[in-house]
Amino acid sequence: MEIQIGKYAGFCMGAQRAVDMVLKISANENGTPISTFGPLIHNSQVMNLLAQKGITTLSEIPEKGSGIAVIRAHGVQPGVKQRLQQAGFEVVDATCPRVVHIQDIIQTHSARGFASIIVGDRTHPEIEGLLGYAAGGKGHVVETLEEIQALPAFGQAVVVAQSTQDVALYRKVRQWVAENHPHYQVFDTICDSTERRQAEIVGLAGNVDLLLVVGDRNSGNTRRLYEVASTTGKPAILIETEKDLELLDREMIAFAGRIGITAGASTPDWVVREVRRELKNIGRSVAGGHTARGKSIGIAEVEEELLEGVSRSFALTIPQLPAGLRERVTNAYLLCRIVDTIEDEETLPIEAKRDFFHEFIVLLGKGDIPSVIAFANRLLPLLSGSTLPAEKELVRKACLVLQSFFAMTDRQREILARCLRIMSVGMLRFQESKSSAGLPTLTDMNAYCYHVAGVVGEMLTELFSDYSSEIAAGRDSLLALAPSFGQGLQMTNILKDIWEDRERGACWLPRDIFLENGFDLHDLGRSPYVPGFGAGLAELVAITHGHLRNALDYTLLIPKKETGIRKFCLWGIGMAVLTLRNIHRLPQYTDFEQIKITRREVKKVVLISNMWVKNDFMLKKAFRIAGRGLPMREAKPGARCSVWHAPEGASLLYQEM
Repeated sequence: MEIQIGKYAGFCMGAQRAVDMVLKISANENGTPISTFGPLIHNSQVMNLLAQKGITTLSEIPEKGSGIAVIRAHGVQPGVKQRLQQAGFEVVDATCPRVVHIQDIIQTHSARGFASIIVGDRTHPEIEGLLGYAAGGKGHVVETLEEIQALPAFGQAVVVAQSTQDVALYRKVRQWVAENHPHYQVFDTICDSTERRQAEIVGLAGNVDLLLVVGDRNSGNTRRLYEVASTTGKPAILIETEKDLELLDREMIAFAGRIGITAGASTPDWVVREVRRELKNIGRSVAGGHTARGKSIGIAEVEEELLEGVSRSFALTIPQLPAGLRERVTNAYLLCRIVDTIEDEETLPIEAKRDFFHEFIVLLGKGDIPSVIAFANRLLPLLSGSTLPAEKELVRKACLVLQSFFAMTDRQREILARCLRIMSVGMLRFQESKSSAGLPTLTDMNAYCYHVAGVVGEMLTELFSDYSSEIAAGRDSLLALAPSFGQGLQMTNILKDIWEDRERGACWLPRDIFLENGFDLHDLGRSPYVPGFGAGLAELVAITHGHLRNALDYTLLIPKKETGIRKFCLWGIGMAVLTLRNIHRLPQYTDFEQIKITRREVKKVVLISNMWVKNDFMLKKAFRIAGRGLPMREAKPGARCSVWHAPEGASLLYQEM
């Protein structure tokens, strides 16, 4: 493991000066009460150290006091020092000189009638202090470019920034002011240490695999540093101390290989050193990322192992995809499987599922690995024996899967997030109405299949289009068929899993189809076999067969040179058709093992698909032969329940969660 620490990580001049002043006073004033007015700096470890030395913190000015009161590094409003002295304190001012400079600018210009526009965080102590220097209520705090644009025009105004403000934001503010109010006087008041720190993290990101930002979560400059780190394209994690590393997956840290560390301006050097020491311990304990197999692996290989554990079929088909696309689809499947694991957990009440769905979707937009760890730690203990061990392992390593997701492009993350949002909304909706007597109508079954599989077809289409400009040219035609492709595979799964689902108190068959054939799904049982049930099953086989025919049409739209993508599609279609054929031949089956396709049949699907992967005529012929004897009902390709093209609608549905 290689660890790089930023040159400007840790205490800035103002924080170091304030801490040194207090510690010197503490060493020299034997027995004299010492307190700070407000937290001296925003760092819990420093404040704990001061507390151990008997130094207290004043949150307000008492009527009577004694001893020494130290003004915090962020500064205070005018008059606070005088009131502290009147209360009986000896006052020592540890305000950062950079902050004092901003106070002077505001106070000088305010006395001349200028309005003061301060770019910063409204609730930050530095801002609260600065506002006091703007006489007559002429101070205006803005946090965004839009807020300064919404202010009225002033005859005279001075513009300053909080000393630890985001450099990029203030640059935009200065540019807008220059273009729209050139008579305003603008001062560059961001501390040069802040500028160097934010610039350094961008450069550091280019040389490492993982960024750690060390600092108190209440520290404004630390939060902004983390925000900058999160925009670099590299996974970024905010931690307060080395103890937070215990919350992270040790393998994830070791897999990173090269780790960059920076720290907020209020983070003491000793905390950074402890983080570095603990990282080295982790690297040694994990032995450079070695697994039980005895080989060094990275996150992509971990995802492959997870895929093998949770899905034999996709572990077979996804590796056929070309490099660059294969990794994206693997990650997408694992994310979908986490959502699916929440849906399938029998012991989770519906409200808990709602909360976990919501939290997971929110996590996709945060880029915050510790929050992912916390999510997994809450979910894992609630997973019962009905959840496969491989699925539990997937949840345990959710941080690795999400780390891979966060490293994707904005477009790729948007595609996956939209799919997962639509999927979670649909799953929740159908979990709430789940019944052992099935779904009311075929239309309901179509909607269910769309939300758990059709939307996956749409997501894959978007990823294929993102990968290939030639595929992107036919995107609209592919998207029209994608929900039907997904429905064909999902209906096959529903038909083969009828009895397993029944044992869990669920049934996804449509009641209206079976009622038309004289059978009520309320009476569904393993025996004796009822012809009416068989007739209804035959209708569903015909509908499924039609959707799989659309899936073939979808595949044939993929350029012939993209053999990996074609194989990925063809193998799944072929295995689904053979499973469907077994179900049709034995409608009275009572166990999946009775209709499961053999390894020999799987090999046959692979052989024929690979042989004719570029020959559309032979692929159509092979499909007809495989489905010989199966009924087929034409399936309309465009699923009416799709909300892929209506993100506003999907968002509204999501808000119902």
